[in-house]
Amino acid sequence: MAVRALAKGHALRATARSVQVDTATVGAWLDRVARHCRTVMLSLGHNVHVSACPLDALWRVVHTKEAHRPGTQISCAPYGDAWGWVAFAPVWRLVLACVIGKRDQSSADVPRARVAHVTDDPLPFFTRDPLPAYQHALLTTYGAWYQPRAPRRSRRLSPLRRRPLPGLLSVQVVKSNAP
Repeated sequence: MAVRALAKGHALRATARSVQVDTATVGAWLDRVARHCRTVMLSLGHNVHVSACPLDALWRVVHTKEAHRPGTQISCAPYGDAWGWVAFAPVWRLVLACVIGKRDQSSADVPRARVAHVTDDPLPFFTRDPLPAYQHALLTTYGAWYQPRAPRRSRRLSPLRRRPLPGLLSVQVVKSNAP
């Protein structure tokens, strides 16, 4: 009953009151169910045919806003600004990858690698916002190294670069608020 209430979006404290247990117990149940769901998804989630895959990063606050944290707490606690990096398959209504982290390149690379691991051969059509980390992550996962041609008068080789695979389709969506 508690897990059903949490799945519907009820708060931990409200769920704990309704089933008459401690909040920590409900948190432990939630952690146990989440670990089991992750195991099931990792074992069954292979070769999923995905035609479109929106990529998004959502900002959330964990416990305290970054600006309001004391200086000594910044390096030792997981509190503050957090970003949820999500890759979604709308046809299946399935979250292919979700990572909680900071707004940096290493956090952006993880969901794209998981999408590549879960999906089958044809590359999905990616939609994303203008954050540069998406482009780098897509090229890291779905790109190939190539040697650009050096200028005629130069004796040095140009550095290696990545180019997208032939089937990679990605669109940058720019959102704006209409007056």
